[in-house]
Amino acid sequence: MGKKVQESVKNLQLVDDNTIFELVENALRYPDATSKSFVIFDGFPRNVTQAERLDKLLTIAKVISVRAKDEVVESRQVALGQTSETIKKNLSQWRTENDPIIN
Repeated sequence: MGKKVQESVKNLQLVDDNTIFELVENALRYPDATSKSFVIFDGFPRNVTQAERLDKLLTIAKVISVRAKDEVVESRQVALGQTSETIKKNLSQWRTENDPIIN
């Protein structure tokens, strides 16, 4: 599973839904994760499919959405070596997949 994630990250692609969900399920199996009355996810779920699967797994009480301005995201991603074209494509994909969850 780590190699799949590494390959996606190396190719500047999003990790597929099944792999992401498997990682979340594995993380929730640890006693430290389940002994608390809350769990915080950062960047997950990122689309409706992930949100629906998460809803079946956990009781979701609250959701907080924080969105950075495109310029901030772009400047951070450029610093990590991504091209402007890749960043714009990823931001567009993020909005397409994420906005239905927020709405």
